[in-house]
Amino acid sequence: GVRVTHLRLGPTESEFGLSWPHDRMVSVLENWAPFGLTRHLNFMPASVVADAVIHALGAPRTSAFANIELQPMAPIQNDEAS
Repeated sequence: GVRVTHLRLGPTESEFGLSWPHDRMVSVLENWAPFGLTRHLNFMPASVVADAVIHALGAPRTSAFANIELQPMAPIQNDEAS
């Protein structure tokens, strides 16, 4: 049978948008903010997405991941640095 997984990604480091002018990228990020898509400016490495896909593909044939949402973690504040 066919298994389908909906994969929703947050900001991810990739080649997508690298050719955009800086002001265009800033505009896009600002427009995402009202939807809660830019809570911070961290990005996930693409390898995290690949790992999630491999994990979903490795599920037993009797099951499927219906939805996977990946979001980058916010920067960790180091109290000692302040």
